[in-house]
Amino acid sequence: GDTVAYGLIITSHVADGGAYEVTAEASDVSIGPAADLAIAPQPDDFEARTLSSFWTAANLGTGPTQGEAPTTGSARPSDGMLEITNNGWDQWEADDGMGFVYQTVAGDFDVAVHMASFDPDVNNPWEKGGIAFRQSLDADSAYVSSMASRANGLRGQYRLEQGGSTD
Repeated sequence: GDTVAYGLIITSHVADGGAYEVTAEASDVSIGPAADLAIAPQPDDFEARTLSSFWTAANLGTGPTQGEAPTTGSARPSDGMLEITNNGWDQWEADDGMGFVYQTVAGDFDVAVHMASFDPDVNNPWEKGGIAFRQSLDADSAYVSSMASRANGLRGQYRLEQGGSTD
């Protein structure tokens, strides 16, 4: 089957830049029947001092100024948590900008992510963090995601085709 990039995302949802941090904890990555998997996801408890080799950290798309790449980004495991920092503008419209820590997978699998906290020094109600499944790493890729926002609760979003609008 087709491969997808699945992983943890954050967006700052501001147009004027800055580094915004969200902390996420991945848990309960269970894998469906082996016959259904071409490339299996790897579980992680984030106890290591460095990011495990099966994860890739990336700054995707647009930074704090639309049309420019994100200027900050990091992913650091610590004490069972994964801290991701990025100043991408948002996962919205037809041009995403975000921090994305991902694995490439194919086949059926289940995954659960617990969003532990947002940086208390930032107070943007649409700052978001969660999990995404992307067709590619292009800024306008088709995707589906489930995210928590600071003040607007849980949100499911998707883009059905590359270059399409976000719903």
